[in-house]
Amino acid sequence: MCPDGYQTIHFTSQSTQADGRVEFDHPKLEQSVSTLKCLLTSDTHGTHSALDIQGTYDVLIHAGDFSNYGRADEIHSFMVWLNSLDQFKDIIYIAGNHDLGYHNTPQSTLANGTRLHYLYNSSVTIKGVKFYGSPYTPRFFDWAFMYDPIDAEAIWSHIPRDTEVLITHGPPHGIFDKCPGRDGTLEHAGCPVLRRVVDGLPSVKLHLFGHIHEGYGLHDHQCGRVSVNASAIYGLQRRAPIKFGLNIKR
Repeated sequence: MCPDGYQTIHFTSQSTQADGRVEFDHPKLEQSVSTLKCLLTSDTHGTHSALDIQGTYDVLIHAGDFSNYGRADEIHSFMVWLNSLDQFKDIIYIAGNHDLGYHNTPQSTLANGTRLHYLYNSSVTIKGVKFYGSPYTPRFFDWAFMYDPIDAEAIWSHIPRDTEVLITHGPPHGIFDKCPGRDGTLEHAGCPVLRRVVDGLPSVKLHLFGHIHEGYGLHDHQCGRVSVNASAIYGLQRRAPIKFGLNIKR
């Protein structure tokens, strides 16, 4: 269980660039040779090619909304970009509510090679680490991969208990999920059921999500889990991908 109240947000080596980009690294990155080096991003909305990616990593993870409307040309551009990233040994991505072209598309048609992994309520294991990904978010107008509250339990109860890296497009309730409501005041938009389920998963070391662009940040929980909202865009601001090191204890 993860009992802390999510009140303190830990930014490490945070800096704001001249072009408005904000970036920070997680301190676990260079701890040991048994670290799985990951680069985390989300909600690029067609701006993927503008991401400043330097260095080499084991895994790139994109938590959805790589497009604006999921048109064929947007998907093609994203896939060409992913396949050009030779500095990653593996790439994991999920869809988001804006990626309408992926809705109702069989997973088998989205495979693009042995190092590229599209997760749709499914898992992949890399270097002994189990990743699970899902595109679903609570209903908001008529976008893709949305669910009503009555369906939340059925969606999130299928996350395997041995999942170590959880990738969801939307946040859990109360964690980097505040955005303006209809009256302009900030309110929580995350899913309460997802939060309860994640809090009860004993093996999750990293929970990556996006969707709420206002919520970019990283938090170390008392239970040892790290929550990351890696949304790359907020208005005119561009956020750098987040470097994260996942210790491999095998």
